[in-house]
Amino acid sequence: MELKYVFISHSSKDKALTDRLCAYLGKNKVCYWYDGHLKGGNYAEQIGNKLIKASAYVLVASESALRSSEVQLEVEHMKGKLLVPLVLDDYYFQEDEGKGSITYTLGNNRIEAVIMNKYPSEEQAFARLVQLLQPAVMSWENDIGDFELANDGKKMLAYRGQDSFLSIPVPIEEIEMRAVQGNKDVEALQIGETVKIIGDSAFAGCRNLAQVSGMDSVTKCGKGAFAGTKIVESQKDIVLVGQVAVGGADADTLRIENCRVVADEAFFGNACKEIELCDGVEYIGQSAFCCCLDLEKVVLPKSIKEIGEKAFYDCFSLNEIICQGKAPVGLEKACQNISKINVKEMEI
Repeated sequence: MELKYVFISHSSKDKALTDRLCAYLGKNKVCYWYDGHLKGGNYAEQIGNKLIKASAYVLVASESALRSSEVQLEVEHMKGKLLVPLVLDDYYFQEDEGKGSITYTLGNNRIEAVIMNKYPSEEQAFARLVQLLQPAVMSWENDIGDFELANDGKKMLAYRGQDSFLSIPVPIEEIEMRAVQGNKDVEALQIGETVKIIGDSAFAGCRNLAQVSGMDSVTKCGKGAFAGTKIVESQKDIVLVGQVAVGGADADTLRIENCRVVADEAFFGNACKEIELCDGVEYIGQSAFCCCLDLEKVVLPKSIKEIGEKAFYDCFSLNEIICQGKAPVGLEKACQNISKINVKEMEI
């Protein structure tokens, strides 16, 4: 089942209000997408794809938005689907009746709108907007009924469903530790594009999990997040879940490539003597290479942005770290109990 969501169109000048609206929607379990979820690459293509697939639309309707050529193009794609304008001023709108939520004309569409200044508080206006979205919202409630979420709707605390395909919905940003641990039904997993953090043992023991996609937005992955799954057990050497390295077999030299994130404790106690992290790696998790007692040399790529605490803790044989750029944030704490170590910064 494809998850349904609201597309939010707005001007950058109304970002503060739009962020508050998104927080309210998330708290009320309304799935949404807006330009705050854009990733690197072709922005126009990403927005176009989300416009086409959206089930409903919210237009944060201010003068600056309605004068925007980008917003006007987005509105053209909204015709024929549920559209609820959140009206911040009277620009381009012609009032029919003096009510807080009434019918307005926008282009060739007849639409229900919520006028902010007709409500005693911002939250009441947002509540009315959710009511108007109800025809679409009801099906989303069924889609996410098996999820237990934190109050802000951005952290997934648990999943108790029995579907073979599990899709983590927008706007979830964090998956709590052990959230899906031990689930025997999940065979394929789609990580939502807003997910940034996967907690310790989040999917551990999901013994039938053999396929994971959508890991592009993940910036941190906890220890043992995918332990005991088919996707881990089927791989040798360096074990990758998407672009996240979660483990690997002992080897004299660990060459970690096609990777963006190294999970917490991913190579704890590995018997390697040398580690080469290839270009593209951005984050090394906490204790990622802790207790690699034979480790002598590490090569860090220019792409590295941050190293987690104790990443090389108890690697007492480590005597050389070569940075192919500037030494990354966190390097000192990563090596905090190693007394003699030579760090070289170089441009390649």
